[in-house]
Amino acid sequence: FRMKILQKSQQLQDVLQKAVGRQAQIDILPYAHRYTFDLVTLLVFGIDFDTLQNHTSPFEKAWDFLVRHCFRLFILNNVPLGFLL
Repeated sequence: FRMKILQKSQQLQDVLQKAVGRQAQIDILPYAHRYTFDLVTLLVFGIDFDTLQNHTSPFEKAWDFLVRHCFRLFILNNVPLGFLL
C-alpha cells in the first residue's frame, strides 16, 4: 500500500504545482476530494480512476455529492453552533 500512497501523493503534488503555476491562488478542496477518491478506490477496489488528471468522471461527481451530503448530515446536524452567535 505504501508505494501506491506515495505515487498518488506525488501525482497530487505535481498537479498542484501546475495549478499554482497558472494562477496565484487555488482552491485546494477539489484536489483533496479527488486525491481521497483516487486513493480510496485504488486501495480498496484496486481501480485507479485517476480523477486528479481526469476530473470529468461520473464517479468523482458521485463521490463529491456523497462527501457533501455526509458533511451536512453528520457534522452540521450534530455540532452545536450556538458558540458562533
